[in-house]
Amino acid sequence: MYKNRAVYDQILPNLFLGGQQCVTHEFASDYAALAITTTDLGKPTWAREYLHIQLEDNPSEPAERVKQAIKSGLEYIDKHIDDGIVVYCGMGVSRSATIIIAYIMRQYKWTFERALQFVKTKRDVCPNLKFRAVLAKYQFEAKWVE
Repeated sequence: MYKNRAVYDQILPNLFLGGQQCVTHEFASDYAALAITTTDLGKPTWAREYLHIQLEDNPSEPAERVKQAIKSGLEYIDKHIDDGIVVYCGMGVSRSATIIIAYIMRQYKWTFERALQFVKTKRDVCPNLKFRAVLAKYQFEAKWVE
């Protein structure tokens, strides 16, 4: 399903989404790295800054845990967006996509569906059902959707 995909894709200026191959990929610039994985693979050699958020790509993951991961991810992106940031997970499809979709929802005051469709124009993503439910609920709780 996800064969022959790029190691990473640019979603917005200075914001990149990828899979765990990003760890060993050589980037042209020193970016901040945000890993949303089950196991911490360590700071990539190219990363200026690094944050690991432990999160299972599993629909049984508690919603509160998913919300906390989103909150931490958004804070980290805000801190590093001006200099560039690579957000990655195992496949670059679900966990990292969830954080980036939340960022886009907040930045542009978009609904979950609109942000998801936008990201899909840049990379084939598919957040799991729990992540989708949390984002769909989050759009109304956060009060930033117009």
